[in-house]
Amino acid sequence: MDDGWSIVLPVKDEVDMLKQSLPSAISLNPDEILIVVDEGDDSVQKTACRIAKSMKYDKVRILEVAKNPKWRFHQAYVRRVGYLNARHDRVFTFDVDGVLSSNIMRGYNLIGRNNVAFVTFRKSLAKGGLMQAVRTTLYEIRRHLPRGPFTVNPKKPFIGIYWLYRPFYLDLIGEDEISKIYNGEDVFAQTKLEKQDKYRQIHLDVVGCQSLRGENEDLWWRQYQLGLWLGTIRSSRIHRTCVHFGKVLLQVLTKCYPHLLSGYFAGRRIPRRIAEEIGRHSYAEMIMYSERAGDSWVLSYPDG
Repeated sequence: MDDGWSIVLPVKDEVDMLKQSLPSAISLNPDEILIVVDEGDDSVQKTACRIAKSMKYDKVRILEVAKNPKWRFHQAYVRRVGYLNARHDRVFTFDVDGVLSSNIMRGYNLIGRNNVAFVTFRKSLAKGGLMQAVRTTLYEIRRHLPRGPFTVNPKKPFIGIYWLYRPFYLDLIGEDEISKIYNGEDVFAQTKLEKQDKYRQIHLDVVGCQSLRGENEDLWWRQYQLGLWLGTIRSSRIHRTCVHFGKVLLQVLTKCYPHLLSGYFAGRRIPRRIAEEIGRHSYAEMIMYSERAGDSWVLSYPDG
């Protein structure tokens, strides 16, 4: 195992965010920063080169990635191209909407040893605006509470800021599988880890980066999607129905996610045959294998 490490940073056109995220990456002095640009944006390349020059850092590479029709989720393809073209097997990846903390270096000596394929961190959420400040406060409170039957996702977080060891990653995550998802390449990695016992994930409960915007679940359609999934879970037993509705209300109250309710009641109106198909898959699978097309949802489960 060589001692070098690479940062892979996917960017589309978020130049303003790049002005904050790239300097934080350079300050950690990685052996290279590979910026993989979604379909090529000259402003991204010019901004990256200007920042690197001002900080006297000459190890930034720019790689433009065109769409691949064999992949449903272009961002997953862009990130994978970055992994394959990185110069080192130790890879740290994050999203352009994050400002890195030096805490991420705690994962440097862990990754790749003892079958550790991933080292993950948590994200400090953006605090802009009253609603986001409330959500951030509630998030910090929830993080310290025990996870019980009303929790939708009891797993440790696996979001877009983590170390990976490339040989383990490529062995674990095949291109033929990940190319079929519509969303959630991080969810896909977590799901693959849960289905095997060869490779490990270490989660460090420290802030790896400060978010420049809210978490993905703040998006109205992601709230609606969660409500839709919860609404499709049917049961003839009244107490189980109450538990699922309790999850919805708890999410609405503790996360300020009103669109969950509309999604839930829409899920209750879905024909039973379709609801049963959705309900027999996990919410993680719904994230990966569904796509919002206008006002409707397209679901394409791999076993369907």
